[in-house]
Amino acid sequence: MDHLAVGPAGSQAPASSASSVAQPVSTRRRHRPASTTDTTSKDASGSQPGYAQKPAIDFNETFAPVARLDTIRTLIALAAQKGWKLYQLDVKSAFLNGVLKEEVYVDQPDGFVTTNYEDKVYKLKKALYGLKQAPRAWYKEINAYLISCGYVRSSSKATLYCKTKEDSGTLIVSIYVDDIVYTGSSEELIEDFKTEMMRMYEMTDLGLLYYFLGMAVIQTENCIFINQKKYALTLLRFETM
Repeated sequence: MDHLAVGPAGSQAPASSASSVAQPVSTRRRHRPASTTDTTSKDASGSQPGYAQKPAIDFNETFAPVARLDTIRTLIALAAQKGWKLYQLDVKSAFLNGVLKEEVYVDQPDGFVTTNYEDKVYKLKKALYGLKQAPRAWYKEINAYLISCGYVRSSSKATLYCKTKEDSGTLIVSIYVDDIVYTGSSEELIEDFKTEMMRMYEMTDLGLLYYFLGMAVIQTENCIFINQKKYALTLLRFETM
């Protein structure tokens, strides 16, 4: 029930509905009337699809920084110079981890409507795909977690983090939405980072970095090669159509 607050007043939302809200549902932030004290029990009338959210009414800031291509290329160059390996993690359903600051409500999913409370809606605790503020909520979540783990964020690159231990070495992490690229001088730090991230969030360990932002990355014992063969072939196919 991580994503939903208690449903209708005095009742618990059906357990089966927790997974169903990930499907496309109507979403709309509802302002609380001055006389209303039950923030989880709202009239469902007036709920609208996520694409109809209005700025300054349904959401405020939505901007979320992502890693630039030149940042990744610099990271690859540094790893090649130092003889480090680059690794990649993929966060599953990343936006679902973002904690919402605004009040956002969703209609009860079809097939999981609570009897006698058909006019009630659920209050979201965390973001869903389709919400305008979902990317920013995820960035705030991952940023706060990395900072709490002792990582220092770059003053010029908002998605670049570094952690240094005198007795262990250095670890550098770059985030691009739900993809995480990391490298460093210490195998211990690399393994600890991977273990902690996979414990905190549901992730897929992709191993050595091999493809990112349109670049193929080939890592050998002595060198790192990058190319955009796939991108070039796509352009050629497009031009010959």
